[in-house]
Amino acid sequence: MSAMSAMSAMSAMSAMRPAERKSLSGPERRRRPGQHGLPLAAKRHRERRDAVWAGGIVVLLVGVLTAGCATLPQAGPVQEGRTQEGTSEPHVQAVAAPPAPDANLDEIVQGFLQAMLAGSSDDFRVARSYLTAEAAAVWNPLALVTVYQSGEAPVLADTGTQLGRIAVSVNQVGLVDESGRYSVQESRPWSETLSLSQDQDAQWRISDLPDGIVIPADVFKGDYVPTRVYFPSADGQFLVPDQRMFSRASAATAAVQEFLAGPPPYLTGAVRAVVPAGTRLMTDTVKVTDRVAVVNLSSAISRASETARATVLACLKSSLTALPTVDSVQLQVESVPLDAGSAAGLEIDPQGVEGPFYLGEAGIWRYDDGQAALIEGTEAATAWQSLAVDHSLGRMAGLADGKISLIDKIGEAPRVLESPEGVGEFTAQPAFDRLGWIWAAADDAVVAFSAEGEPFRLGSSWLDGRRVVALAPARDGARLAVALAAGDRIELRVSGIVRGDRAAPWRLTGPLTVGEVAGGLGSLSWADDVSLAFLTASSTAEELVPAVFTVGGDIDYLKQPTDPPISLAAGRGQTEIYVAGRSGGLFAYSPQRRIWAPLASGAGAVALAP
Repeated sequence: MSAMSAMSAMSAMSAMRPAERKSLSGPERRRRPGQHGLPLAAKRHRERRDAVWAGGIVVLLVGVLTAGCATLPQAGPVQEGRTQEGTSEPHVQAVAAPPAPDANLDEIVQGFLQAMLAGSSDDFRVARSYLTAEAAAVWNPLALVTVYQSGEAPVLADTGTQLGRIAVSVNQVGLVDESGRYSVQESRPWSETLSLSQDQDAQWRISDLPDGIVIPADVFKGDYVPTRVYFPSADGQFLVPDQRMFSRASAATAAVQEFLAGPPPYLTGAVRAVVPAGTRLMTDTVKVTDRVAVVNLSSAISRASETARATVLACLKSSLTALPTVDSVQLQVESVPLDAGSAAGLEIDPQGVEGPFYLGEAGIWRYDDGQAALIEGTEAATAWQSLAVDHSLGRMAGLADGKISLIDKIGEAPRVLESPEGVGEFTAQPAFDRLGWIWAAADDAVVAFSAEGEPFRLGSSWLDGRRVVALAPARDGARLAVALAAGDRIELRVSGIVRGDRAAPWRLTGPLTVGEVAGGLGSLSWADDVSLAFLTASSTAEELVPAVFTVGGDIDYLKQPTDPPISLAAGRGQTEIYVAGRSGGLFAYSPQRRIWAPLASGAGAVALAP
């Protein structure tokens, strides 16, 4: 639809009388100001014919638009917006206009929706002008972000109960909560209601609306930026990320505020809280000047030890310097610069992976420097159905007939590890963590084996009665990704690993559900500190296909190799993903060319050493 035809449709909608609107089917809900889920763009049903509001044309143009259908508006002023936090270039946005005098219901709603899409550039000032004073005072636009499918226009209609009550429905595909937690989901119906009333001057204003905003996926991807909030691991060796999605206009400020709030529940006990209670930002925003982010904290930070202050700086630097506008971070205490020192030894996503290794004829093979070589003394591994390799490269484990088999030293015969009482056959591919523990799963049980082979069953209520399809410990040793069967779907969850003496895992925290996939899933592996790689079903392929899922992001289905994959291992994002095919082919993925390069033949299960 052209911009002019879109404007014509909007004019036609403005001329509609309220009685001409059709009601939405399904239950109608009313929410008071302060609750979640605000509608943003609209399409109205008419009894005679449909009128479509082209939300993507008269609203917001962000620096990176992923949808090819977006165009500049043919009417209305356009200007360069201010540079946003976390962006390398300013946004270009349609300027929102305040309500016109004596605007009718349609014009108020349409204007509000347009002002909402441009709201991040003016802190929703113009959008609030479409609300009554009471509603504007309590409305929180960033409390919840509902994301709907790009290219689809939301549907707006009267509820049929009284004048000025309008229900809005969309096909929701994602949700961001107030802390920036983004969850991806399959498309599902979503509906909310706005109410309008006339003020003392007989001007229509929106008087009752939920908190939050609703935006299409293409606008969301341009206007929100993935941001890692880091916390130190319990042993102080690594920085553990908690992935969030923040508005580009306030990403630096939001990241600092969430860090000061402390670890989220699913990481509590798996990471350390280093910020003294009561520490807060002394300014409304984190100011970035000459690419230096100034974090001005209250005097409570002075109670932190020298090591803790250095760790605070390391966490904030790692988060903020990942934003395009920040090169360095300065800590201040009530506007006085703080010398926090440096935290030695803290690493982000250790990249010391080795391999690939794979099961093949006569034992375990390693592919290195363009050649495949058999590891002598591993002949017994030919009976294994899966493979795991320790970072020391001296220990190897596999799944054989429902048991975990371990080679303690190359050349030695493997030994079968004893299962804990009450645990049946193991079904998921085992994995080593960086501390040498072997992780395995059997139905609803997760078991960690020590270097000596002693088993520890990690019981958690969220595992009861749920079949564990796959698991993968993160390379930081603080998190465990678990794939759980849920009917015809697979839920992806991330749990914190709480360790005791000798780094023994003794508890899994209540998990964070990060996504779900349809059909089967296999060979779960961490590609980097916030991305998981696995094999899964696809709507366009009969066989399992490789996919990469970013926690708090989307699933990227990779091209299918010529040999349908049966096993996958990942190490450095999409630059290091390997699969073994059904016919024995070993392939490496090339993200630049989006192809699979053949490496070797005769391969079974594939693995990398963390």
